[in-house]
Amino acid sequence: MVLGAGVYDFFAWRPTLGGISRNLFAEAGNSTEAFMARSAIYHVQQIRAPVLLLHGTADERIPVQQAEAFAEKLKAAGVRYRFKEFPGSPHGIPIDDQYREVYPFLDEFLR
Repeated sequence: MVLGAGVYDFFAWRPTLGGISRNLFAEAGNSTEAFMARSAIYHVQQIRAPVLLLHGTADERIPVQQAEAFAEKLKAAGVRYRFKEFPGSPHGIPIDDQYREVYPFLDEFLR
């Protein structure tokens, strides 16, 4: 599983763009139950596939702390994972930088 610049805990994040707020509310609402269901950090025990987390340290939309906290939970749950921070990268991590991480990860775990 490859995850890039994601929100893993909706309780610890607030959208920075109005459209995202509207979409979240329209799709599932903003109840505790909806946030819990959408927050992967509370469901790490169900993850069976290896995980590659990619996140830019200068992400203006989703703080890198989201990925850091998720990585800690994955480790505690015994899930195989790799976490790659991209120093100075914004929310849109350059695609070539992503590929340098994704291809070796997939090569290792899809064999």
